[in-house]
Amino acid sequence: MMERLTSNKQARFRKGTLVNISRGNYLRLGKCDEVDNGPFRKFDNDTSAILVEFLGKHPNTDIGCWSVYAKNDLLILWEDQVI
Repeated sequence: MMERLTSNKQARFRKGTLVNISRGNYLRLGKCDEVDNGPFRKFDNDTSAILVEFLGKHPNTDIGCWSVYAKNDLLILWEDQVI
């Protein structure tokens, strides 16, 4: 059973995959414009995003971290923020 869960997770989290992310604040990567609200991008609703690059795993929880492209921003996303 564990192998099956791992396989499903690997299929879900692949570079270039379109995912839905939950509403909330996401840390921006790169330069923020003067008109922006700082280093975070807030989504009031669930939003589509594309997985860009796997960045690593959290050392305590083993949750993966990705860079994603959503609404013209490059952001950081934890796998548990995908719905």
